[in-house]
Amino acid sequence: METMTQEGKVEIMTPLARRGMNILDWLKGDGHKACPAAREWLATLPDDATMAQAWELCERADWMFWAIEESGLWSAVDDATWRKLACALVRRTPLADGRMVWDLLKDDRLRTGVEVAERYAEGQATAEELAAASDAVNAASDAVNAARDAAYYAAHAARYAARDAASDAVNAASDAVNAASDAVNAARDAASAARDAARDAASTAQCAIIRDYVQCPWGEEEGDKS
Repeated sequence: METMTQEGKVEIMTPLARRGMNILDWLKGDGHKACPAAREWLATLPDDATMAQAWELCERADWMFWAIEESGLWSAVDDATWRKLACALVRRTPLADGRMVWDLLKDDRLRTGVEVAERYAEGQATAEELAAASDAVNAASDAVNAARDAAYYAAHAARYAARDAASDAVNAASDAVNAASDAVNAARDAASAARDAARDAASTAQCAIIRDYVQCPWGEEEGDKS
């Protein structure tokens, strides 16, 4: 079950048993299925830290998606929210040079597809309009050269966001974040330090975007409530 907060994000109705859960308790339960890297990162947090605090500190978007799904709350987020999130990832994932993945979309059909998807998620565009925009985005994506450069991945991020089937919206956000990240990887400088900095900045930004749309699966910390 879900509700909307005043900020417009989805508030997941977290079971009481999960609210305020300690990281160590979670690792003994569902957390045993987390990847080794995530478990190692959680182990660096204070012993009394909660999963809600870890959610606020997380800088890996793929871990956040996994946490939502593994908590059994993936379906609690509606299609409109997933689609808005996918579009936001296209617009707001940063590149090393200060641009966004959005700026790599040079074909107007790609940008229009994202814009129609946003309007559709707000109830301001019809399914027929979304389907037409999706077809145009697919054609534009196919027209992008197959060099696997930054523009190629950015086009596919837009393609995922503009999927016309409602059932696809559930996967659109996770696919868009992967494509946007690939665009960052392809566009970044050859120097190792610059590559790592660009990757980390993009991942941090993507995590913040996810938190803008979906509240923590483990509920809020008492101090976070206003």
